Amino acid sequence: MVDIQIHRKVEVDAELKRIGAVINNPSPVWDRVIRGVLIPRIRETFLSEGGGRWASRKDDTLTHPLLRKSGTLYSSLVRPGVRGNINIQTPHSLEYGTDIPHADFHEFGTSRVQARPYLLYAVENIDGKVAREIDQYFQSEFNRGG
Repeated sequence: MVDIQIHRKVEVDAELKRIGAVINNPSPVWDRVIRGVLIPRIRETFLSEGGGRWASRKDDTLTHPLLRKSGTLYSSLVRPGVRGNINIQTPHSLEYGTDIPHADFHEFGTSRVQARPYLLYAVENIDGKVAREIDQYFQSEFNRGG
């Protein structure tokens, strides 16, 4: 027979409640994924012009970087909360991107615009980084204690 007694029940209950709150509200982990993985990858993609895979400009007299004429598209992707930014979080999912009207033209191309995928390239091979960010968040929260 095993007899288990919990001493300091109030403290144990409080800690279990805190852990449950962490698990049921992962918003802070999504913010870490956005700031620690997505935004740096999007910046890198824009700076490297899609890792060198974007089609070059037909008009070489223009001097602004590709996809950065006004900066609206770029800002909507690297500055959460600005006009055009999409950041929808649920306990089990994250939707992040932009709803700037011309965004799809650049990502997928048209009959007149070369495709220059900025999100597709930014999210390539990031599963491991996202998983590490989530793991680090929960490890720090669970080890923090109440």
